[in-house]
Amino acid sequence: MLLLLTSGITLTGCLGDEQDNYLYVNSISNTGYLAAEGEQLSISVYTNVDLSVVASASWLYVVSTSSDSDGNKYYAFTVEPNTSDSRRSATITFSGEDLVASFTVTQYAAGEGDDDDEEE
Repeated sequence: MLLLLTSGITLTGCLGDEQDNYLYVNSISNTGYLAAEGEQLSISVYTNVDLSVVASASWLYVVSTSSDSDGNKYYAFTVEPNTSDSRRSATITFSGEDLVASFTVTQYAAGEGDDDDEEE
């Protein structure tokens, strides 16, 4: 079943005085709609600046972060179940210095998105 994310990634940047700052979204754990039952979402970014991460909805939130020495930062999000009969969307925004990367995730409505399951 295809799960998670409709992406509309926006990336903006500005050159610094001493070095160029950068912010790239490296990977996202899936690329469809989020499951109505809820799930985990993982996002990897490559940057040389300290980031602030904001989700526009309370049903989508960061549960852990980590980084490595190569400039990769890893974010794990929890997506709570959608019990509504309507799809819902939220925007995740990464920002730091003069850089911003944002995208929108959309979650299936309750009972929706199970079309790939076979009935017996």
